[in-house]
Amino acid sequence: MAILRPKFRPILTIRATASCPRQTMSRSATTENFGTPSSPPKSPPIRKAKKEGDISSVFTSLSGAAHVELPPRFAELKRTIVGSSEDAQLRLRQSFADLLEAIKIGVAEIRSKGDGIIPEISFAELAGGRVSDAWKAEVKRRGTIVVRDVVNDEEALGWKEDIKAYVKSNPQVKGFPSDNKQVFELYWSKSQLAARGHPNVLAVQKALQQQLFHTEPSVPISLNITLSYADRLRIRHPGDSKFALGPHIDGGSLERWEDEAYRRCYEEILQGRWRDHDAWDVGRRVNVNSDLYHGASQCSVFRAFQSWLSMSATGPGEGTLRVFPLLKEASAYVILRPFFRPSVSASSPDFLSASSWKLDLTSTDFPNSVMGMGQELNDATHPHLRLEEGGMVSMKLVNPGDMVFWHCDAIHAVEKTHSGKGDSSVLYIPVVPLTTRNAEYLAYQRATLLEGIPAPDFPGGAGEAGFVGVGGPKDIVTEEARMAMGLSPHAEWPDPAAQIAIFRHVTYSQLQQPLRAYTPLKVDTLGSMAGSRSRPLDEEEPSQYRPLKLLKLEHGSVSVDSESGSTASTTPDLRSLLDLSDVIQMDIPLRVQRISEVLVHHSRLELKSDGVTTRYQVLEAEFYLKDPGRHWDPFAHGEEEQGVAGRWYFHRAPRRTHSLATDAPLPRKPPSGYRGGTRKGLDLTCGGPFMDKTAKDDKAIQHDQHPVTGGILLRTLRRESDDKVISGPSLLVDEIIARSGASGLKDLVDAMWAGDSEAFACSSADASRSTSLFVVPFTPKPDVALPQLFTSPRIGLDLSNPHDAAARLEMVDRPYRFFIQPRLLTANGRGHTFLGVFQAKKKMSKHSGARLVAEIARTTGLSESAAGRYMQFYLAGRETHIQAYVGEKGKGVSGSPEKLLKMMGALEKRRMDTEEVKK
Repeated sequence: MAILRPKFRPILTIRATASCPRQTMSRSATTENFGTPSSPPKSPPIRKAKKEGDISSVFTSLSGAAHVELPPRFAELKRTIVGSSEDAQLRLRQSFADLLEAIKIGVAEIRSKGDGIIPEISFAELAGGRVSDAWKAEVKRRGTIVVRDVVNDEEALGWKEDIKAYVKSNPQVKGFPSDNKQVFELYWSKSQLAARGHPNVLAVQKALQQQLFHTEPSVPISLNITLSYADRLRIRHPGDSKFALGPHIDGGSLERWEDEAYRRCYEEILQGRWRDHDAWDVGRRVNVNSDLYHGASQCSVFRAFQSWLSMSATGPGEGTLRVFPLLKEASAYVILRPFFRPSVSASSPDFLSASSWKLDLTSTDFPNSVMGMGQELNDATHPHLRLEEGGMVSMKLVNPGDMVFWHCDAIHAVEKTHSGKGDSSVLYIPVVPLTTRNAEYLAYQRATLLEGIPAPDFPGGAGEAGFVGVGGPKDIVTEEARMAMGLSPHAEWPDPAAQIAIFRHVTYSQLQQPLRAYTPLKVDTLGSMAGSRSRPLDEEEPSQYRPLKLLKLEHGSVSVDSESGSTASTTPDLRSLLDLSDVIQMDIPLRVQRISEVLVHHSRLELKSDGVTTRYQVLEAEFYLKDPGRHWDPFAHGEEEQGVAGRWYFHRAPRRTHSLATDAPLPRKPPSGYRGGTRKGLDLTCGGPFMDKTAKDDKAIQHDQHPVTGGILLRTLRRESDDKVISGPSLLVDEIIARSGASGLKDLVDAMWAGDSEAFACSSADASRSTSLFVVPFTPKPDVALPQLFTSPRIGLDLSNPHDAAARLEMVDRPYRFFIQPRLLTANGRGHTFLGVFQAKKKMSKHSGARLVAEIARTTGLSESAAGRYMQFYLAGRETHIQAYVGEKGKGVSGSPEKLLKMMGALEKRRMDTEEVKK
């Protein structure tokens, strides 16, 4: 799955920490599955803005898009899920037959009871906890609820009138249908902000989470906290028949089977035990990816309930909601339907009989499931539900201020025609509990609120930016509403005993981080963050404190667009940047970029030995981070000594900490010896938290907890005293040993440094050591332009190792090598350097063809003929398949510019093909 480049960055929170003393943090994790042959590898969910559109962008029935046959891997996916066991296949057939009988009985009950089958309750009863077990059982069976009098009539009607005035003042607003707008692409009207943050709305959301859902205490989710999710609104006119949104389910389509975490939500169903399925256990939904194809309007968060608040008196026949009130049966049928096909025609009287449906593990058919679109259903694709013959029921009469909720797996639709006399108007306000993924999304959403652009899950474009009367942070008044929107920190977080427990690589601090108080960051022209101050959000925030708009982290140069051209006035604190323990997953590439910029432009290495000081500038470095939850890099060493940020790590021979077969921890081994010869190397550690160097037992990095381990490999230094360039990790280490007067690494680290590998001087004792190597701040001259910072894939990596193949495929060309002055980098990686410069020049230069090659040659120091050959290698690779460089065929690729550039071309072709499939 291709890496999605972020368009709008979440507002970052940088913890205010002094350089010293160091902090301690405990963490734990488990391993991550990186995909199967039937499931695209999971990549960090780095987000980019979606194309412009409207609600029709997500439903083929509204857009008229043609259904396309799915690729062959979907047949393999079926076989993988069911397996080859005859017993498993028999259980599935028997379960399907039992399900069809249950659906038949259930549909008859729906026809008999009509809209009376939908449970309801008053807000006062629900908020007061006056909820019976019988009522809860009925809600869990039906999956739909009406809650009366959440907001008073006058307030709800007032919101509608204000929205009408807002639309009138901004006629350019997008909506569906385009010739008579009724479903508006509005997210930030003041009425919507007021409704989402209304204390009664937040109270009913929280009450439903607490009363109906459950999970294990170790799961990182809080049902006591609800988040605000920006969604659309509709004002449907009498007589309308265009917004005829048929039966569908929110939360993706093919993702239910493709995404392994999503598939586990329906494990019992797929094992032939559909009656054991529990749709109200939210634990397995925490890590679900419901938007594998970056669909134009696909929801990427976990919504426990979809819901709306009525702004009109609307009943059956008046363009209202329709539901299929058999939650468990519907879920089981939708999940099992792709595995069965009829053996008789639809006109046969036996068509719906279980005996007429055979197990299908050979076709690619997933009925009405389309990549990047919503899961739709109809009587042709899902005939047993009798959707048009009594299976669906229209919502009972609701009044302004009433709310309707339906489970995230519930089948629902909109009546084909509005036959009433008044408008049918609602505000969509789903129920979103606190999870790590939801919190990450909230950080993005908060940034779009500031910009006035569409919320991240929805079609992009300018949105309401510049609209007259658009809402903003100052319109979110109450503290509870601000907390739900991520504008203020939560006063109460989940009970530590239940929720701080580390589960699936998530620490409590990570769960909290995206929702902490907004800390504005000054932004320079490269997106540099310096000198922060804490204050609440408001519209009057000066432009230099606006959120970062666009991260560009691709092969080539690094930059972050901002709305400010201001220059940071203080030297950034590199040491605090190296602790990534509180950085959410999608912000890691931005932090990597920032670290590289500060290391290269704002830092120097200072080596002292017997009164002599030698300073070095870093010209080239590579970033490696191994975090089982947020950033799995199979090329990283992952050594225990790399689990504490801000230390020096001289490369050692690898030692295995976990069983390859079971991933169980192995007995702890002492550090192995230092690498020698040409395999020497030096990392500046990053990733894990800082640690007091006096601590003897680094509990935070014990190997049985899968610590976050990372390092910045120093590849090239420039000695400032004579401008000598030391290029290559091994020669760089030799330089440090020689300048320190040591006989070797053991003598340097154990004797001269007394085992103290801290990379930053944090005390007078540190500064007074006779032999030391520290990173020190450097302030560039204001009248001297900084050299361009390029990026490229890292040197020496290939795809020959079959272990973690999917992860290697995603990481091998990750642009984690950073360098300046490419003409000076002559040791290794000339092909990598060419690629980085080529990608940067291709975007920035006005030239092409021979003139572009000449420009690249001047920058890299290559001859024009060599640069031309390199260009041809890369372009030729785009005509090959990546499998030509995997396994045994991939050995030694990195050492040959021709093979390396062809492999990179093939990877680019693969990425382009993947994007084309998504489109």
